[in-house]
Amino acid sequence: MKYMLALLLMFEVPLVLAEARVRSGSVSFLAKGNPGFMKIEGKGPEGMRGVLDGQRGKFIFPLKNLETGIDLRDEHMKEKYLEVEKFPDAVLELLNAENLTGPGSDSSGSFRGRLTLHGVTKEVSGEYEFSGTKLIASFSIKLSDFGIDVPSWMGVTVADIVDLKTDISF
Repeated sequence: MKYMLALLLMFEVPLVLAEARVRSGSVSFLAKGNPGFMKIEGKGPEGMRGVLDGQRGKFIFPLKNLETGIDLRDEHMKEKYLEVEKFPDAVLELLNAENLTGPGSDSSGSFRGRLTLHGVTKEVSGEYEFSGTKLIASFSIKLSDFGIDVPSWMGVTVADIVDLKTDISF
């Protein structure tokens, strides 16, 4: 019995070592508006959790942590557009990342994944850079693809395309 347990542990250890858990992570976004001079920058400074296993991974971010620096705009974003009470998390599933070597080494390339936001899951793709224990990935989404109304107020409309960036430490 003890030899069987030792044998099982030998095969399990490599699986555990290949997996890297998120230690900390943040999300930032840039939404441009019409007229073109308007830029809304936001961030979610904390709360990400997830795991990276080889070239695949899953990262979950609580949308309640997003902030733009203006309380009323944050309230509208969370309540009216993202409906955070109904859809509390955004989930990015990394399906394939070309040349990704994982924590402890440097690599960069493109990735493919699925983003679930506002109850809708869509394919996304973008670029990543891995340095040491930090993974930075960037990609763009179209709000309307996720069933999110394009914000508009007093003649100022946010563009349907929003640029996203994740900064994850393992």
